[in-house]
Amino acid sequence: MNIPPKAQKILDLFENAMIVGGFVRDEIKGVPCSDVDIEVYGCHLERIERVLGFQGFKVDAVGKAFGILKVDNEIDVSVPRRENKIGVGHRGFAMEPDTGMSVKDAAARRDFTMNSLAMDSDGTIHDHFDGIQDIECGRLMHTSPAFSEDPLRVLRGMQFASRFDMWMDPATRALCAEMDLSELPKERIWAEWKKWAGGRFPSKGLWLLADCSQLPLELWDLKGCPQDPVWHPEGDVFVHTCHVVDQAARLAVNLPETDRLVLLFAALCHDLGKPATTEFIDGHWRARGHCEAGVEPSRVFLERIGAPQWLIDAVAPLIVEHLVHAGGPLSDRGVRRLAVRLDPSNIGMLTLLAEADHCGRPPLAHGSPLEGLAERALIMLIEDGKPEPIVMGRHLIALGMKPGPAMGVLLAEYFEAQLDGEFDDMEGWVRWRINMNQDPTATEDRG
Repeated sequence: MNIPPKAQKILDLFENAMIVGGFVRDEIKGVPCSDVDIEVYGCHLERIERVLGFQGFKVDAVGKAFGILKVDNEIDVSVPRRENKIGVGHRGFAMEPDTGMSVKDAAARRDFTMNSLAMDSDGTIHDHFDGIQDIECGRLMHTSPAFSEDPLRVLRGMQFASRFDMWMDPATRALCAEMDLSELPKERIWAEWKKWAGGRFPSKGLWLLADCSQLPLELWDLKGCPQDPVWHPEGDVFVHTCHVVDQAARLAVNLPETDRLVLLFAALCHDLGKPATTEFIDGHWRARGHCEAGVEPSRVFLERIGAPQWLIDAVAPLIVEHLVHAGGPLSDRGVRRLAVRLDPSNIGMLTLLAEADHCGRPPLAHGSPLEGLAERALIMLIEDGKPEPIVMGRHLIALGMKPGPAMGVLLAEYFEAQLDGEFDDMEGWVRWRINMNQDPTATEDRG
């Protein structure tokens, strides 16, 4: 086992200390993990804090009330704790350290068997609940009946399924179906959805929620919403969405985290307008206007799961424009105006979303319907954002115009002309203005 040197040093300081949870799981799965959690048995937290400080570690006691110390801002060191249910929801627990708890009893309080593993300083793994076996067969199995006390575990199952390509045991699924997620704080909900978006198999997480009857309403409405088999042989809108998020994950492998989040949630929400717009017309199922209709249910869904506002703002225009190619080729003017409409997202992201959507219709051929548009936007230097205005207020001030409402009106007119392709640099603007016989200082009464 590849125990990090700093963690090894901490383990060697205490007689009964073990690495627990995700690090051990990921070591067995052969995937990298930077988070290390150490649990110390038979030792009070105050003594652990003193020993670590004496050995030169920086100890942050911010989680001390819950039996947790943050060491060097990298490693969580804790003592076992008992959690007693005293109320409803994710926060309805009373927690108190229990230094006399055994390794097995401490493992039993963890959510899934794969997270109940513990590893001591010489690399020996303690597996009291067959967690290794469940990892090997890709099964999410609850560790104990206490699993059902914390509804956040439903969403943890979702993101584990997405990240590790796992399925949930029917008994655990039954427990999840009985849980009430309505009391969960938004910040915890978003933390799990964010991890979902980082997985290679996001459809697995969606199917898990569906099997547990815990899909958010807007996604549940996609189930059974018909699509015409000519264009969508794969099935209903939910099935299509599952294919699309998997394609988005494939395309997002090398994207920065923020771009990946935008792409995955745009893929998840891109057809939320279909349930309200789908009709059988002229022998075909059609969803006219579903792009625009999808903005509001997407906003409601994303706000409810705690998504940040910047993400909601970036996803909305992508949903509206995700079928822009259906209208035929765009002129240069159209490309520039599309870039403006997509702000704060961009044509590069739209290209990826359109490809994920196009490829999410097996067995139809893969490809990118906006490949040509992306190339043009790259040449026009607007692949990553809208065009920047060529004419600024300082240019008009230099010509003698005073700041005020009239200047704002005139700058807007110049930007519209720029988007129309009337000019693409300052010299072009000067020539265009002369041809238009326009004197900016004579327009100050427009405001």
